[in-house]
Amino acid sequence: MERDWAPKRGKTLEIGCGTAPLLRWLLTKGFTGTGIEISKTAVELAREQSAGLDIEILNDDYCYTDKLKSGSFDLIVDGHCFHCIVENKDRKLFLEKSRKLLKKDGVFLLLTMCS
Repeated sequence: MERDWAPKRGKTLEIGCGTAPLLRWLLTKGFTGTGIEISKTAVELAREQSAGLDIEILNDDYCYTDKLKSGSFDLIVDGHCFHCIVENKDRKLFLEKSRKLLKKDGVFLLLTMCS
């Protein structure tokens, strides 16, 4: 986040947010946050741990959701989700959706355990 190209504030989306610790950290850096997570248990914990903060947590499949508005995010972070998507068609949807959801000068940050 210290790089010149990284946004310093704005609206962020974390894909595969789990219990949302990264979103809560980004909030301290001047961002508002939305997380999307497929695990109902993780979503319940994220909502509980983020109560009272400007964070929205969605329980949905990122590749197939229609709950996110195009061109609305300054920063999208893949919270170790991409490597869990094994079908090429779904990986393509994931990347296309990420590009579509970013603002014109938005940044997509892929954190993955794939080489």
